[in-house]
Order: sequence, then structure tokens, then C-alpha cells
Amino acid sequence: MTLQPETVALSNLPDGAPPWLASYPPGVPARIDADAYPSLHAMLLDACRSHAERPAFECLHVRMSYAEWERDSRDFAAFLLDELLTYRPV
Repeated sequence: MTLQPETVALSNLPDGAPPWLASYPPGVPARIDADAYPSLHAMLLDACRSHAERPAFECLHVRMSYAEWERDSRDFAAFLLDELLTYRPV
């Protein structure tokens, strides 16, 4: 999937709408119901599962899917926990 910048012209945005909405692909809502989730963590996990193959991030022409983001963040959390549990002050 290729995200196209400027899918909506800035002039077509409703008055007072933030300018970044112009770069949202069609079908992406401007707002979410954050109260539908018990925590930010739950919301992010749901997004990762619902959109696993879609790109979550893109920087310098490198993309990371939601599935890759979930895997890497889980692995990093496990590493940090292991470091904390095995830490021995000198």
C-alpha cells in the first residue's frame, strides 16, 4: 500500500480542521473514540492486530508494518525487563 500525501487539498478541509488531515488516506477517520479502550496499550494492540500488514511508520523510504512494530516493541520490552531483573549494582 502506498500512502499518497495531499490526498485532500487543504482548501477542502472544514474550517478549523488541523492541516495534517490533508495527508490522511481516504477512509482514515479524523477522530477515534479513545473511550472504547481501557488503556492506550489496549488501543495500540488492537491497531496492531487490526492493521497488521499495513504500514505503521515510514521514514527515509523504510516502512514498518503494525505487525513488525508490535513484534519489535514486545522484544524490546522483554529485553528491558530482563536487564532490570538481572541488574546487579557494582
